[in-house]
Amino acid sequence: MEHALRAVCANIRVGKMLITSPSPDVRNVSYSKLPGALSQRHVMLMDPVLNTGLGCVTAIEHLTGPEVGCLEERITVL
Repeated sequence: MEHALRAVCANIRVGKMLITSPSPDVRNVSYSKLPGALSQRHVMLMDPVLNTGLGCVTAIEHLTGPEVGCLEERITVL
């Protein structure tokens, strides 16, 4: 999905998150490398394997948390 996004939007900044699942109903952010100043940007969250949606919820919680500070209304899930 990243290659297709870069083909359409060549100058877009890309961040990455690794969300692991130690059990079927728990997800953790194990790795996160995000561009700076996300509190002032719009974020497109791409989830290539949308199963229960728990990974997406975990990613949104991480993005809107105090460390990143992104506004929830600026997040678009693709």
